[in-house]
Parts: sequence; structure tokens; C-alpha cells
Amino acid sequence: TDIGQREVNQDYYLCKKLKQHILLIVADGLGGHSSGELASKGLCEGIVSLSAKYEDMLSSEPEEALSLWVNEATLHMNEFVARQTTHTNAHTTLALVLLGDDAVHMAYIGDTRIYRLINDRVVFQTKDDSLVQILIDKGEIEPSEATNHPLQNKLVKSISYGKTTK
Repeated sequence: TDIGQREVNQDYYLCKKLKQHILLIVADGLGGHSSGELASKGLCEGIVSLSAKYEDMLSSEPEEALSLWVNEATLHMNEFVARQTTHTNAHTTLALVLLGDDAVHMAYIGDTRIYRLINDRVVFQTKDDSLVQILIDKGEIEPSEATNHPLQNKLVKSISYGKTTK
């Protein structure tokens, strides 16, 4: 992780062996908001604590399982943040991968990306939930312009304190 220009590192990540999967998570607290480090940590801890409840559901209903899992983990995040601060503007992104013997499951929100590499080549990349990605999709800017674009840090989706995801 890179703390950048901030005093506090708002990133949280983990790798954990579950019953049937390896769970990989990166959550990046939004720096323009207060308590992003609490949101990212609380979300990750919520996902891990709920793994026994939702992991078995992945084989029959993966999309539903991931949606419910992330929503309930968001409630855990809300409680975690509320116990530690009165700031209610905490946001985080999420990139979650579950590696199983027969399948890979992913959930992502924000601009924390998931890549699949084969022979040092990117063969898959998630799309950002950002204004710049919308401009790229509309053909208004080239992907090479995204990094230095003035809107490059403006997200259209994140996991936010007080809200659940869809």
C-alpha cells in the first residue's frame, strides 16, 4: 500500500484461508473523507467474520451470496466505525476475490481493481466506478489520459457509512 500525502494509511488488506476458498481483500478508505481507515478495516473484518455464513452459498447462488455478504459486512463496518468515532462520512472501496478449486468469485466497488495476469500480460481488469471510467466508456478520453485527468479521484460508487450496497 502507499500512504501517499496522508498522515494515516487508510488501506486495509488481508489474505485468509477459509473452509473452501482463499479470500483476498483490498479495501481503500477514501482519503477525502474522515475515518476511511476505520471503514476499510471494519469492512474487511465484517467479511471475514461472516465467511462461515456465506461461503457455502457460493456454489449454488454466487451473485446472491456475494451481495448479501458485502451488505451484511457493510452493517458490521457501520457498527465498527460508530464504536470508534462520531465521524459519519467514512467511505471505502473494495476488491474481493475468492479462489476455489472450481471457480473464482469477485466483488468490487470503487476504483480498487482486480487484475488477472497470464505470462505477464493483463488479460482481465475490473472497471472503475469513477467519472473518468464513464468518460473512457463514452469515448471522450483515452485510457492513457485517466491517470492525470482532473476527475481521476471522483468515484460514482463506494461503500459508505450508513448505507448498504446493491
